[in-house]
Amino acid sequence: MRVSDDGESKCFAVMAEIAAQCRTRKRADFRRVFCHKKLVSKLLSSGKVEDMFNCIPVLNFMIGGNAPETILSLKSGDKWQLINWNKVIRIVKSLQARIVKAVKAQKWNRVRDLQRLLTNSTCAKLLAVRKVTENKGKRTVGIDKEIWDSAEKKYNAAENLSNKGYKALAVRRIKIPKSNGKLRPLGIPTMRDRAMQALHLLGLDPVSETLADTTSYGFRPYRSCADAMNKCHKMLAKKVSPTWILEGDIKGCFDNISHEWLLENIPMNKRVLKQWLKSGYLEKQQLFPTKDGTPQGSVISPTLANMVLDGMVSAIDTALNIKRMHRDGSNKNPHKIHLIRYADDFVVTASNKEVLEEKVKPAIVEFLAKRGLELSKEKTFITQIDQGFDFWAKPLENIRANSISDQARRTLRPFYRKYRRLFTKIGQLKQLNYCIF
Repeated sequence: MRVSDDGESKCFAVMAEIAAQCRTRKRADFRRVFCHKKLVSKLLSSGKVEDMFNCIPVLNFMIGGNAPETILSLKSGDKWQLINWNKVIRIVKSLQARIVKAVKAQKWNRVRDLQRLLTNSTCAKLLAVRKVTENKGKRTVGIDKEIWDSAEKKYNAAENLSNKGYKALAVRRIKIPKSNGKLRPLGIPTMRDRAMQALHLLGLDPVSETLADTTSYGFRPYRSCADAMNKCHKMLAKKVSPTWILEGDIKGCFDNISHEWLLENIPMNKRVLKQWLKSGYLEKQQLFPTKDGTPQGSVISPTLANMVLDGMVSAIDTALNIKRMHRDGSNKNPHKIHLIRYADDFVVTASNKEVLEEKVKPAIVEFLAKRGLELSKEKTFITQIDQGFDFWAKPLENIRANSISDQARRTLRPFYRKYRRLFTKIGQLKQLNYCIF
């Protein structure tokens, strides 16, 4: 399996031999991240690489010490530049789709095995390193003052990313001003800890999205605050809509989540999760322990917070004996209870004030108490929609007068007039032709 003296490359014969030797499931995805044959020929013709072997990234992972010397001598920066990211993403998404199927079938042992397979996959490691090195915080350092700003550092980081022997470092505590004048604490992990969190998030995200509440919009892919506002309009803009709302806000949501609840209910590697939760934080050159909460600023914290709050709709439905979507398509919801949540801010609708005070609010308080959380007394109100309310720091006033349906009706009115005239003319022409012929 060497290159001949006359310069003829034996690359594809080598690859076939390697594929025959490496058939384990753990190594099954390495061959598929290589560059395409057309890209290889283009690089060779341009003179950017000296040999065909230099166009095969990640190959030394497959056979280790048995790899040809030509492949082992390849620079890490060149390997990173030649990765086919479309295939990497496709492989990771295929494993995530299998995790979703296992979650829907309630096969949790299968979910655990697929998560382990995904976190040990080189494709997932490469994608995790790419995520933390190409976002807005890529130059924000942790307590080790290290950043991965070169292709060589990125590839070496992906190569060394592993659960074996991993120990999380403390986060660097900084504080940023809030809109009300107070300071919000943020925890900045090291680059290695961020990459590990992004790696395990690839296996946890399919679980959280499958089990998430349908009316949750914060920190979720393809959802935004505008979608939550749109849902509020749809729920409250009609004449038969509920007239009372409970504006809820959770006091210190990220800082007070129970570690015990997270370790018992989050389906991921418990040892790694415990290290992130108990790593502590460094502020003014002093190390402080963390007993509760997840640091704001971590890659995985928004998903953990969402998974903690998911199930609030079911808790309210159980307390009020609400049954949604029967087999015949009907709903048993006489009090018109609906919940719309964006991160730790939420709105609950109802037809009268007493239901919110006596049943809905106690159910939410009990639900949050199990997770170590509580409602903020300063930001939790029960109001009538005619008075207006704030949702995610955006005021909603006269919501029925400015409903989306009314706006759409006003916008489409000119088009209705235009096409009404057109159809009238077409009908007249048809009638005229019928009379002539």
